[in-house]
Amino acid sequence: SAAFTDTQAPTAPGTLTASEVAQGGFRLSWTMATDNVGVTAYEIYNGTTNVATVGSNAYSYLLKGLTPATAYTVSVRAVDGAGNGTISATLPVT
Repeated sequence: SAAFTDTQAPTAPGTLTASEVAQGGFRLSWTMATDNVGVTAYEIYNGTTNVATVGSNAYSYLLKGLTPATAYTVSVRAVDGAGNGTISATLPVT
């Protein structure tokens, strides 16, 4: 029998929020994504740059080393074990 191939991407992470906004950083939080097999990681993006990858049981990430009073556009991509992924809506944070 053919091996099962996971071609279904996870849902997008939902409801991005920024908290603990301080000089040079903030905490980005999101709601859980779902997948037919299982989400394996969340990739955090600052613009188009992947700045971090966290495990599937993490729903927030502290971004540091940012320039104060600067506009950033962040997003989170849910990824499954087969590499399928769906990115969230973007969140502007200053």
